[in-house]
Amino acid sequence: MGENCKNNNDKEVLKGPSSNIPAELPVDIQSLFVLIESLRATIAAQNKIIESHNKAELPSEIKAFVATIASLNTIIETLVKANESNTKINESLNRSKQELALHNAELMEKISELTALVASLVDQNKKDKSSKSNDSSNSSIPPSASNPSKSTGNFSPKKVNKKYSLRNKTQEKPGRLPGHEGSGMKLKEVSDRFVNLFPEGCAGCKNLVSCMQSGRVCDTRYTTDIVFEALQTEYKNWEFQCPNRSNQAVQGTFPQDVTGSKQYGPNIKNFAVLLKNIGFVSYKRMAKLCSALGLDLSTGTLLDICNRFADKCKDVRPMITSLLQSSLSLGIDETGGNINGSKIWHHTTVSEDATLIVAHKNRGEKGTLSSGVMQNFTGTVCHDFWSSYFKLGNVIHAMCAAHLERENNKAQADNPTLKWPTLMNDLFHDLERARNKFLLLGLGRIPEEVLLPYLDHYDEILKLGDEEDPVPMVGEKLKKNGEPRKPTLSKAQNLLKRYKGYKEEILRFAVDFGIPVSNNRAETSFRFFKVAYNVFGCFRTEKGAADFSMMNSVFDTGRKQGLPPKDIVSKVNNGNYLDIFNDECRAILIANGAIPTLA
Repeated sequence: MGENCKNNNDKEVLKGPSSNIPAELPVDIQSLFVLIESLRATIAAQNKIIESHNKAELPSEIKAFVATIASLNTIIETLVKANESNTKINESLNRSKQELALHNAELMEKISELTALVASLVDQNKKDKSSKSNDSSNSSIPPSASNPSKSTGNFSPKKVNKKYSLRNKTQEKPGRLPGHEGSGMKLKEVSDRFVNLFPEGCAGCKNLVSCMQSGRVCDTRYTTDIVFEALQTEYKNWEFQCPNRSNQAVQGTFPQDVTGSKQYGPNIKNFAVLLKNIGFVSYKRMAKLCSALGLDLSTGTLLDICNRFADKCKDVRPMITSLLQSSLSLGIDETGGNINGSKIWHHTTVSEDATLIVAHKNRGEKGTLSSGVMQNFTGTVCHDFWSSYFKLGNVIHAMCAAHLERENNKAQADNPTLKWPTLMNDLFHDLERARNKFLLLGLGRIPEEVLLPYLDHYDEILKLGDEEDPVPMVGEKLKKNGEPRKPTLSKAQNLLKRYKGYKEEILRFAVDFGIPVSNNRAETSFRFFKVAYNVFGCFRTEKGAADFSMMNSVFDTGRKQGLPPKDIVSKVNNGNYLDIFNDECRAILIANGAIPTLA
């Protein structure tokens, strides 16, 4: 406590003169204040002495030394401040370096991503350009249309590059060739109507008959026309009391197609079916057309007529199936379809004499087998390289040369430096010419000694393909374990690989003339479908797609039998299914038990 008081008093002394001492304080306290005042005065005097000594002149050496020390202190303080500033700058630079390093890493990662994206876009651009260059000369797109868009029925016309046309130039002149019969207007042996043209003023002359006997027809001209006229027939069924049958009541019999009190005749029904399936006219427009011709048919009636025809066509299917299964070689193919925006597939099975087309939601093996033909077939099947076709058992496979020729053209267009695709096309053309030559001589194949040089040339073309476009040993990408992946092959490399693996199947048409060179018979069976989709875009129901497929099967089969569409419709509507086929096919059907034996 005493120490604290002493310290406090010392502080008070150092503060300087205090105020007057109050009189009311005790004497000892007042004496203490006096002592403090005296001490304060003493200290002030000593301070003045110290200040006077400081002002006294010092030696010049000491003054210089003091000044040097002062300047050094200033420099030291400046350096300390500069060091602190540099430290802050270094810290800031280090922070900036770290931020730049992180930003650099992010940029490098983005550059890697963008590089991969550019590579993928370049690859996609090549694919897009490749697909946009597709036409009938280098793909399965029909000549009537190219580049189908998302909808099966939308086609945008495109000019075909004639450089890659599958048709070769010949030395024949344009126009009708010598010996060609032609197919102009054909006249009947006896005209249905005759019109006599007399000179002016002779029509009412009394000497007209004698003049005609002595005169002559100086010129004859013909016109062929049709008459649109509604013909109403009234059938009266009589009832008699027959005296030859003991006066038993007997009646006549109505024709088979006259089943009600009133109905449309067979010609109207045939006309409606032809408009729908050959002309691809909608039911609404069919009704307007019939109304313009004086026939009042509703869209419902027209739909019912076509549905009844489709149901009768289904009765022909077992005969077509039996005829196809009796063939030595068949062609199969598929094409896309549309039911209210949902994808379906039309599968065709064709021979030289018959066609069967079915609609199925599956493109693969299930769709191919849905026709019911291929399950028990053991002959040769001509097709493209669709993988599902190779799953068919107990058949001999033959590749379509036309498909391969189009793919060769595509490979050549995408890689102009390649020579082997053109050489392979030339080989196909040479083999086909040799085939036609020996076919005229009655042979069933190209002789072995003639075929051998072609086979050697085939192998030489494959070697050239390996030299022009070698396949890398390993791929550019790596697996998760770090091992390189298998190399990604281009379309041309994949095509060359197929030529190596399917040599026997590709050249089968040269060793067996019973096998067609191409699968064009199957492709042409889809022509009506392509036109139909181009007109109405899609089917509304699965039944509609199935019925259209079956009706066109009958039409194409009848065409191969030599019948015009109007005769096919008439025979089917009358139930005379057997009359669709020629004598040779009828004999096969009877032998197979597909139809009843004729009485």
